[in-house]
Amino acid sequence: MKKKLGLKKKLKHKSWLVTILCLMYSSIIVLLLYITLISSFKSGTEIVTDIFSLPKSLDFSHYIEVLTESNFLRAMGNSIFITGVSIVGLLIVSSMLAYGYARYEFKGKGFLQTFILLGMMFPIQLGVLINFRVINAMHLVNTPWGLILIYIGNLSLASFLFMRFFAKLPESLAESAKIDGANEFTIFARIMMPLSKPIFGTVALTSGLTIYNDFYMPLIFLSGDQRTATVVLQNNLSAFLFNIEQIFPMVVISVIPVIILYIFCQKQLIEGLTAGAEKT
Repeated sequence: MKKKLGLKKKLKHKSWLVTILCLMYSSIIVLLLYITLISSFKSGTEIVTDIFSLPKSLDFSHYIEVLTESNFLRAMGNSIFITGVSIVGLLIVSSMLAYGYARYEFKGKGFLQTFILLGMMFPIQLGVLINFRVINAMHLVNTPWGLILIYIGNLSLASFLFMRFFAKLPESLAESAKIDGANEFTIFARIMMPLSKPIFGTVALTSGLTIYNDFYMPLIFLSGDQRTATVVLQNNLSAFLFNIEQIFPMVVISVIPVIILYIFCQKQLIEGLTAGAEKT
């Protein structure tokens, strides 16, 4: 009994510690967001003299300059297009791969799982030379489609999440549909996919944020008008003092798609992350 009470006290102390750390981290994030937002309406002098104070007036001229006089709006369009198409392709390919893995027994199944797990251990940047040679042979360098193919091919994490989810779905669902005359594609499209909305949202959000925020791969494969928002923003940061009034509006604008994606996928994200903790 004493051991149980001692264990409960330790768990309680740990939970308090985790709560305090989370509050500290959240406070830092909120503070940074506050500074970024208010600085986007300030002049360069106001930003340098007092970064924490509110702007004297809401001046939208910096936003207008960013949207009309720079190529940042085009770069934002490139980022959104590449991210959106990559997410759709990644969801289709990884979900079908994971469904086949969970439903069938075949030679090399263990190797496939090991291969996917190994893919999660190594970042995509390690294969940049091989990827560049392949994309260059396909004449897709400096086009969004070459980068999209690379992101879709980086499906280890997405496939692993789908595998874990499909493995927990009861076989009776597929068997009942087969008795009614449904083929495998119908079972996957009309039964498994609707049941998999939580994991679809989880993969879309996690992979989408990674792709949207990626800097290294677009820097290597894209140039000129094809560049993404992260590359353009980094180029402006290299001359921070000269572009200080435009940088903060760029950051605010670039965060908007992330917030929209999170709003649409937050429910599925929570359900997908907690699905493995539920007892079946």
